[in-house]
Amino acid sequence: MATKARRNQEKLEAFVERTGDGAALLEDRFDLITTFDVVRDCVDPIGLMSAIRGALRTDGTYLMLEMNAGGEEEENHNPLGGLLYNTNTLCRMTTSLVKGRDGAEARTREEKARQLAYAAGFTRFRKLAIDNPCSALYELKA
Repeated sequence: MATKARRNQEKLEAFVERTGDGAALLEDRFDLITTFDVVRDCVDPIGLMSAIRGALRTDGTYLMLEMNAGGEEEENHNPLGGLLYNTNTLCRMTTSLVKGRDGAEARTREEKARQLAYAAGFTRFRKLAIDNPCSALYELKA
């Protein structure tokens, strides 16, 4: 058991957690960067995603988990779809508009996530299959 714990400890030493301002990411280069329900809350998602793109190593991966919502209310036929759609419209779009943005990022559905990824400099975008009707997981590569 102790040997297995030491091996796991060695693996974890390579893990780095960063939180806060995305500009701080530019100091290092990473193999993997993840965000969980962040992009849709961000006033400047292209700026954030561009910083992430710049912080990845050449073969690095960005995994982006966002809510699984359609662009129109009637497209949201999952257990929380209608609630999530309306909550995002009322809260996050308002925040975006107050900050002088167009509010379009408030619901980061697949089509919008793809547009943001390419605008941020990513060249590969793929939706990954996960067993969660409320979330969508995207893999982005430089």
